[in-house]
Amino acid sequence: MPLKVSYTLLRLWSSCLHEKMYEPLALIMNLLRAALYEELSSQVSKLVVQAVPICLQSIDLVITPVIQSQHASFSATFDYKAQAELAAKVDLDEVVDFLHFLAQSAALDPERIEAFWQQIHYRGSLLMLNKVQPIPRIMQALQILSTSILDASFGSISDEPGQQMQHSSTTVDRLVTWLVEIPKSPKDEPAYTEEEIAELRIATLDVFKRLCLTEHGGQLLANHRFAIAKLIKFLHSQVAKLYTIPPYACLQKHSRDGNGEHQQTMHGLIIQTINTTVRILHHILRSFDELIDLTQKVNVERGGYHAFLIGMTRIAFSEQLVLEAGIETDVVEAAHDILDNVLSPEEGEAIVKAVQTPSGTRSTTTRRHQSGDSQDNAMEVDDDDDEEEED
Repeated sequence: MPLKVSYTLLRLWSSCLHEKMYEPLALIMNLLRAALYEELSSQVSKLVVQAVPICLQSIDLVITPVIQSQHASFSATFDYKAQAELAAKVDLDEVVDFLHFLAQSAALDPERIEAFWQQIHYRGSLLMLNKVQPIPRIMQALQILSTSILDASFGSISDEPGQQMQHSSTTVDRLVTWLVEIPKSPKDEPAYTEEEIAELRIATLDVFKRLCLTEHGGQLLANHRFAIAKLIKFLHSQVAKLYTIPPYACLQKHSRDGNGEHQQTMHGLIIQTINTTVRILHHILRSFDELIDLTQKVNVERGGYHAFLIGMTRIAFSEQLVLEAGIETDVVEAAHDILDNVLSPEEGEAIVKAVQTPSGTRSTTTRRHQSGDSQDNAMEVDDDDDEEEED
């Protein structure tokens, strides 16, 4: 009976969109939630073929005009009042949340999650990640996208093999933008805080980390035209940012908000991005070294090789003082390993001399591994979130 009710509600939802009668949508979605509240995931996932296209149609209805309004040719005639009224009737937060609910239910069954991503057309997946979307909605879209990481695909699944790789690569393009661009908040709302932007980037890195858990995903990042270069440029900027954080933000890792929950400081968020980015790069560079010419990869970005040397050297020779607190030991070793496999002995010696201090290292190689052995294996990329070290 709950499924029969749900199918009826989905038909009503579709009819409302077709007839441009949007007022009942909020009630329809509430009824859908109530009907499926206690249903097993195996039952809920049966709705994906019917429900996913309707969700995407609703997202397209609201988001596409906003995207068009960003262009000068449309902005002058764009009716912001009518768009606000439409957005109030078609609550995209509820739509995306319902889509997330469907994705989580389908993710427990390989066939169901494959069917889910066959229904998510290529344009629809990019709409959910468009920069006009608010950060909370983008982060939920990233969680949905994580369910698309399968053994042979990432993102929307196309019937044509040639298009599949192109679509996956373009999806990586869109993800990389969140490492370099600062998203704008919706009109008439305050600008996003540094913490909110950092949390978006951590969510993006989490998708890359999960991609590395599959052979297909790792190769996708290794072969991508600029993913490695952007990750390195991002790493360099994050390391540099550590030295601009006020001391009080470094000394206190957690503050308590009004609800009694711990809130991470900006320093802790930056450290998290550094630890995760180095792990991702180490895994890709060591697991797919035969596919990668690192010098060529980093030079896609202006100053890319310089950013690589500075960023990795700062991490490899981190002294774990106040500003560097939280950079984990295995991350430091991974940075050494990456440098050792890229630099010639002469270049390594020059870097060691450049960073030596009276109390610093006297090593004749970039590595500071106590055993002196080289790490030949790629760093393991765990699916679980990495725990922060205590000060």
